[in-house]
Amino acid sequence: LALEKKGYKTNWGPGFFWAILPNSSDPKSPFADKRVREAIEYALDRPAIARMLGQGKYESLQQMAPQDWPGFIPGYNPRPYNPEKAKKLLAEAGYPKGLKTRMLAMAATAQDAAAAVQAYLAAVGIDAKLDLADLGRYYGSVFGSGWNDLALAYSGINPDATDLFVHFGPEPMTYRTGNINKSPEYLAACQEALQTYDKAEMVEKIKKIVRQGSEDAMVIPVMVSAQANVMQSYVHDKYMLIHSVHWQPYDSWMEKH
Repeated sequence: LALEKKGYKTNWGPGFFWAILPNSSDPKSPFADKRVREAIEYALDRPAIARMLGQGKYESLQQMAPQDWPGFIPGYNPRPYNPEKAKKLLAEAGYPKGLKTRMLAMAATAQDAAAAVQAYLAAVGIDAKLDLADLGRYYGSVFGSGWNDLALAYSGINPDATDLFVHFGPEPMTYRTGNINKSPEYLAACQEALQTYDKAEMVEKIKKIVRQGSEDAMVIPVMVSAQANVMQSYVHDKYMLIHSVHWQPYDSWMEKH
């Protein structure tokens, strides 16, 4: 942002999909109860968190889809910020005095986000002790051995929505630890989409997945971070628009200077 003020051009694009992943598959875990997962979502003022961390460049998430993503459902916000509702759900789930838990997060990149989430959870009675892990232990847990309670995690965003299957599908490539309980309805919606080949029809099927995952409170979306590269005003490039993963050289060029 400071370089923008000096006349440089910044090419902004989506960063990562940030979400709280509950250990909901363990029947002994409090997060196996949907009401507790819902309480976490109601407890978070996600627009405030995004503004605070992203200086106006981050997007808050109210569903499992960013605004410019094929699966985004306009106007769909199943659990807006409501701390009193969060407390009520916790009480109904058997935690009238709140509960104590742990939240895994990466020490190098997620300390501020984890602290913000921790503060909002504390306000409704959820005492989430932060487990700040180095890169190796963090990835070893979320992609390998699993986690005990909550994980504040982030994953890539693809403009064609394929990351929905890569991260949260029936046979994910990343969060494949088995910690996240997926309802039969959610899995059926995924299978239906995977067997659809018409693009317009596929978008509607993806929306169905997003809605079902949100209704299940399967994961708690928090925000989309942002990435940028800084260039001279005569440089044109779309590298950041596709998550800095896919580069198409024909979209990169310079004006005469």
